[in-house]
Amino acid sequence: MRSRLVVPAFVVFLLLAAPLVVLACGGLFASVPIDQTAERMIFTVNGDGTITAVVGIGYEGDPAEFSWILPVPSVPSAVEVAETEDLDRLQDLTNRVFTPPPDYCAGASVNQGFGGGGGITYGAVGPYEYVVIDNDDPDELIAWLQDKGYAIPDAAVPVIEDYVAMGMKFLAMRLAPSAGVDDIQPVRVTFTADQPMIPIRLAAAASAEILPLYVWIFGDTRYAPENWADAEVDFTQIRGRIGHFAGGDTNYYGGTNYAWLLNDLQAEYDGKFFVTEYAMPTSDLPAQSVAESALLTEFTDRFAYVTRLYGQLAPEQMTLDPMFAPVADAANQPNRIDLTGIVDPLEFFGCTTRFFYDPDLEALLPNRTHIDDVDHNDFNLTGIDVRYPEGWTLQQVTDPNGSEYDSPVYVIAPEEVTWDTFAAFARGEETPPMMVFRATYSMDYYTTVYGTLVPDDLFELPDDRDSHQNFVLHVPGDWYYPTSVTFEILTTNEDWQANVEQYNAMLRYPKLYQFYRSATLRNTLYFGVLNMQNEAFPNYGVLVGYPEGWGERIENEEDQEFSDLYQFGGRITLSPFTVLLEPEVETEGSPHARLIPMTKFGFSTETRTFDVNALAEAYGLDAAVIEAAMPRVECRTWSTITEAVPYTTGERSGFIRFDFSGSGRPYLIDASVDTAQFAQYEELLRDIALSADNEPEYMCG
Repeated sequence: MRSRLVVPAFVVFLLLAAPLVVLACGGLFASVPIDQTAERMIFTVNGDGTITAVVGIGYEGDPAEFSWILPVPSVPSAVEVAETEDLDRLQDLTNRVFTPPPDYCAGASVNQGFGGGGGITYGAVGPYEYVVIDNDDPDELIAWLQDKGYAIPDAAVPVIEDYVAMGMKFLAMRLAPSAGVDDIQPVRVTFTADQPMIPIRLAAAASAEILPLYVWIFGDTRYAPENWADAEVDFTQIRGRIGHFAGGDTNYYGGTNYAWLLNDLQAEYDGKFFVTEYAMPTSDLPAQSVAESALLTEFTDRFAYVTRLYGQLAPEQMTLDPMFAPVADAANQPNRIDLTGIVDPLEFFGCTTRFFYDPDLEALLPNRTHIDDVDHNDFNLTGIDVRYPEGWTLQQVTDPNGSEYDSPVYVIAPEEVTWDTFAAFARGEETPPMMVFRATYSMDYYTTVYGTLVPDDLFELPDDRDSHQNFVLHVPGDWYYPTSVTFEILTTNEDWQANVEQYNAMLRYPKLYQFYRSATLRNTLYFGVLNMQNEAFPNYGVLVGYPEGWGERIENEEDQEFSDLYQFGGRITLSPFTVLLEPEVETEGSPHARLIPMTKFGFSTETRTFDVNALAEAYGLDAAVIEAAMPRVECRTWSTITEAVPYTTGERSGFIRFDFSGSGRPYLIDASVDTAQFAQYEELLRDIALSADNEPEYMCG
């Protein structure tokens, strides 16, 4: 029968008469597979020179094979059991929860949780039979265990010797003959000790790749690690579901990148760290939930304070047993973190490509080309930016027998490629490696680009080559027909393996959306409209480019008071607020760009009018210039509707341009600088204004 163990980090497992397979948490000697997903333990500092530890353990397998050993600093004065539900409840009550800032990307606010022989004492408790082994001779201890049928690996011997030298005792437990796996409970042990400590070193030989540690300490005050780092997560770096832009990484645990930041701390401190996720008076725990647990009721009655600590480490980092000490006059740490005012909402929700930038990836690919329009029939896509190795070139290949409605195929290769090259590749002939991509409507369900390049009888490739790592880049195109660009590498398997890092970089770079709105502007801000019927293909209300070194923010607190959602055409548009784009470092002339929502000034989708004078007064602009820039168009025309209009007002000069792409919720783009520096920034400011997508689309009501 296949068995599985789920064990706490500092528990030593020994299984009877079994060949050694793995060594796990605290020293697991087992013949069954181990599943260590999260290790949970509660300590109470009792105030009388004793510590109580509640250790959770899970096991699936033959009850006769179950046994484990727990190193303790003294012979226990009490061995009892607790309920698994007590640990579950305490974890739920203290899990870290993030309240995100308003979701200005899509206009919706959401709240979510972003969790040896010698002196021997025999006894029985709950489903267990146990022995306490007290022997100051490690050789005798190991010999006794081996004589009783336990397999002790060589790697565990020096650690056991060290623990014996420290005066540690060993509590060994097995299931009673009448007990089954379902009877397993957490164990509660009380022993004499000065402070809580986790003997983690025995876990190194067979721990999980990354072992999480959840520790709660009940006492009179807050506790912190004494010999490990008392680390803090930088909440300003918390990010949400980077999914508003299709290329963003949506694989965020719990709705945020919190787990990523913990991984960074693990690397920084070589695994020897704890983060305080909760530290509050026990009276702050919800009374109703506490009352449903006898253990938590006891602990909250006896102890004034509870601290929850989280750490994680790899086996090779388990070289020092963590100890914990009280921290006098320490501040409380609630588990609920409101990120409003801590994290830029636009950055938290992935409204900007600014933090997709990957310099290491770009260093692998020195050549770069920006394609302003990728044509598909009579529709154009927003520009595509690609990078590729030295000596490769970008080519456009057309099917000589194709239709005028076929989209062109783009090829990046170290040699010239023709349409016949694709068939040669399919026949197994020698051809250069190629990255190919082309545009399709989202309803075109091509399996690969390759499948559109060759006849059906050549679709099955020879065994030595493949269409590698194809992916689809969803981009906003026409309002009704969302468009996709599919990328893949055509090469031999041998060449793919030899250059896999380079090829993966070529495929990944377009998904970073660098220079998406302009060949000269690295970053793109996007927000405003989500097609709620098909979130994979969003139609964005605003897409505007801005340069490297600039950042984005909500211009003032007053704007954040606009929180009502605007419903239009089955879509959700964002609330009216002003976004400011500006250099992250103070710059002479204070260049910036503002995205000003005309919905704040009574814009009507029917008449396409608004209060021009109110807008001009609110933002220091000239009403006549705004009038001159206001387009005069018919409903649903598809041409670009306005150019960037230059202006000088007071001490500022720049360009304004209207963006009507947001489903009838237009914005005014104002890019300006102090007049004295206008000549220096003129081209940049014009590029920012022109980068905004300003086709009318759902212009009319």
